[in-house]
Amino acid sequence: MKNIMTPVLFVCALLLFNQCQKTTFITKNKELLFVSNEDAGMVTIIDPNTLLILDTIPVGKRTRGMKVGPKGELLYVATSGSPKCPPWITEEECEKKKVDKSADGIAVIDIKKRKVIRVLPSGSDPEQFDISKDGNYIYISNEDVDMASVLDIKKGIIEKEIPVGAEPEGVRLSPDNKWCYVTAESDHTITVINTSSNKAVASINVGLRPRDIIFNASGSLAYVTGEADGSLSIIDTKSKKVIDHIKLREGSMPVGLVLSPDEKIIYIANGRGKGIIKLNLKTSKSEYLLIGKRPWGIVMSTNGEKIYLADAPSNAVFVVDVLTFKVQDSIKVAKGPWGLVLRN
Repeated sequence: MKNIMTPVLFVCALLLFNQCQKTTFITKNKELLFVSNEDAGMVTIIDPNTLLILDTIPVGKRTRGMKVGPKGELLYVATSGSPKCPPWITEEECEKKKVDKSADGIAVIDIKKRKVIRVLPSGSDPEQFDISKDGNYIYISNEDVDMASVLDIKKGIIEKEIPVGAEPEGVRLSPDNKWCYVTAESDHTITVINTSSNKAVASINVGLRPRDIIFNASGSLAYVTGEADGSLSIIDTKSKKVIDHIKLREGSMPVGLVLSPDEKIIYIANGRGKGIIKLNLKTSKSEYLLIGKRPWGIVMSTNGEKIYLADAPSNAVFVVDVLTFKVQDSIKVAKGPWGLVLRN
C-alpha cells in the first residue's frame, strides 16, 4: 500500500503546487495580453513573455473593444447584441437578423479575480471606446445609431449622447484628454468632440471607411486608416485638417494601427487585405508581411520588440518580431479573436 500511495500523493501535491503557481503567476505578473473573442463572447488572458494562456473568461455577446483602467486593476470590454453585418451584406439581410439589446454593455472584469464584477450601460451596439486618464468617463461609439455615448463610470449612467458620423467605430482620446476623435465608416469622416462641453466641434474628411485612429505622444498628429481606399490620413490636430493622405499598395484594407516608440514607423493590421503593413512615415515606403486571413486587432509590446495581431478566421493571435519583421509565433485562442490590449 505504501508503494502505491506515495506516488499518488506526490502527483496530487504536484498538481496542487502547479495550481497555486498558476494563481500566483497570474496575479503577480505585471504585463498581460488580453484578447476579445467576438464569436465566443470571451476574453483570453495570455502571458506575453511565455505566450501561455492563463485563463479564458466568459463575458457576453460579441466582445470587441477593450481597455485597461488607469490603475491596471480592471479590464473594460464592450459587448453587443446586434448581429454581425459585414460590408457585403445588404441592409435588408441585416434587418432580418435577431437583435438582443439586453446584451449591449461595458463589462468590467476584475483582473485579479478574473471575473466580470459589473456591467455598465453603453448605449446601443457599442464597438470601440476610450477611457479618460482619471478613470471617470468612457467615450463609446454606438455603431447602429450614429452616436457617441459618454458614460460616467462611478454613477453608472450615460451622461450624454452626441451625434457623430454614420456608423461610428474607432474612438480615441487625445493624450491631454481635451478631445475625443470618433471615426465614421459610412460618412468617411472624423468627428471631433470637445470633452469639456461634450459637444462635437468639427468634422474632418478622411479616407474611405475609416476604421481606427491613434495619436502621437504629443497629440499634435492623429493617424487614421481608410479601409475602403487603402489609405492612411494624417491630421494636424491644431488646425483639425488632413495634412497628408498616404495611399498604400493596391489591395490594402487597413484597419487597426500602432505607432513605434520613436514615432517613425506605423504598423497596420491589413484586415481583409491580409497581413501587416510596416509604413515608414518619413519616406512613405512600406513593407508587407502576409499573416492569417483577416488580422484586425493589433498591439505592440511595451519594449517595442513585438507586435501581436488578432486573426478571427484563424482563431489565433500572431506574434511578429519587429526587428526581423517576421512571424515569430502564434497562439490558438477562443473563436473569433477581434481586439487586443496590454496591461503593462
